[in-house]
Amino acid sequence: MCTLTYVPLKNEKIITANRDESPSRNASLLSPYFSAGGQAFYIAEEPLRGGTNIALGQNGRHSVLLNGAFEPHNMHQTYGMSRGIVLLKSLDCKNAFEFADQFQFKKENIQPFTLIDFSDSIRELRWDGETIFKKEFSLDEPHIWASAQLYSPEVLENRLKWFRNLLDKENITAKEILDFHFQGGNGDPENDLVMNRGKVCTVSITQVSEKEDQKAIVHFDLVRDGQTKYIFD
Repeated sequence: MCTLTYVPLKNEKIITANRDESPSRNASLLSPYFSAGGQAFYIAEEPLRGGTNIALGQNGRHSVLLNGAFEPHNMHQTYGMSRGIVLLKSLDCKNAFEFADQFQFKKENIQPFTLIDFSDSIRELRWDGETIFKKEFSLDEPHIWASAQLYSPEVLENRLKWFRNLLDKENITAKEILDFHFQGGNGDPENDLVMNRGKVCTVSITQVSEKEDQKAIVHFDLVRDGQTKYIFD
């Protein structure tokens, strides 16, 4: 997972996520998933390991995982558990912070990640391989995150500038946010929001629009050029 934005509009909240990964790990559709407590989610189930980078809940809780914590890390040959499985395990807890208090990341040898958990607030959980870092944000303010593993500080700063330019527009819509995730950038194919570095590229874009009486998810499979929409109360 690579670039994630959250934008609160007048009557709805918009979460949009680009996944940058090997095409062999792409999920062409979202699949139903139930947590241990019976909460229903849609996930982009990875075909190789069964994990996911995103879980969108019918109860209004949504979680997105990005590779890396604060800066690029050296990859080990083996890890104890896929980060996509870690995200699924976090859904068994009330929120990401409660999960972090219970899960032994060091003992399980988990690769660094950033987990963003949306519910009554925005909870940001970062694991750098040694230490857990927690931050909490209001749902009233827009935010952008991107993978610290894939992008340099300069590229991350560019993403923030592009996002601010989007927010400067008056009365932006969910469609304009989606267009940003498809078209944002400066013409550099390796670092635009839809990127391509050969073995790693943007394989999907997923957006959830949450209104008071309805939630809608649209999932774009960029590998097979497919689109799926899910609507629920």
